[in-house]
Amino acid sequence: MLIKREGIVMKEKRRLYLDISKGIGMLLVVIGHCVNKDTLLHNWIFSFHMPLFFCISGYCFRLDKYNSFKNIMVDKAKRLLVPYILFSLLGLFISLLIPRWRQQVDIQGILVDIYTGYPKLSHITSTWFLISLFLCMVIWWTINYLFKNYLIRIGFIILSGSIGAVISKMHEVVNVVSASEKTINLPGGRLPLTIDASFTAFVFFAIGNVLRVNKNNKALEDKRYHTLLVGMISLGVNIVVSLFLNSRVNIHGCMEGNT
Repeated sequence: MLIKREGIVMKEKRRLYLDISKGIGMLLVVIGHCVNKDTLLHNWIFSFHMPLFFCISGYCFRLDKYNSFKNIMVDKAKRLLVPYILFSLLGLFISLLIPRWRQQVDIQGILVDIYTGYPKLSHITSTWFLISLFLCMVIWWTINYLFKNYLIRIGFIILSGSIGAVISKMHEVVNVVSASEKTINLPGGRLPLTIDASFTAFVFFAIGNVLRVNKNNKALEDKRYHTLLVGMISLGVNIVVSLFLNSRVNIHGCMEGNT
């Protein structure tokens, strides 16, 4: 990656640990969707694999690359929203070619998929990540552009996480009432375009970007071994909590476990 500073083009050093983290994350996504739900392995993987992806995405995101709201909107729309639309249309076309899937396709279902940003009829539901990532990038850039105070930025992260937790609890209530009384008929039972899931995803994205901004901090560099130790301890705690103390976690499903 080339970075221009004061007229000099510099090549940013590729960070191997990021590539390794991405590879591990992608492998875990595949495994997590192959094993049965509510198994120990499934619950453990889902407790952190999407937070990991959003955190890495935040770390790789360059705030200084964009100088206007229009600039970032256009760039990220091309990189994220256009692929989302194309893959969704491709998936829908394939669904229409398969008799068993074609029977499930109707106008109402298509409209619900467009509303939720979760193309079930296209059978490529994982693309919800692209819309959510688009929202996280644009909103985080806007916050940093408008507010230079570090505490205000942290406040937005805390606020987003709090809203995500509230939505998670509200989502549980909606599911219970819908299942028992059949009286709630929301479009997919969700806010439009994965907004509800994006409140929680935003927290991990922002944390990742904060780590990027402070990656050259000498104090952090000197304590890399302490950081590794903390990471190993955190992994151990995550395994114990996700497997034995917590309920199922799913960012898109607004399931945050025993929050």
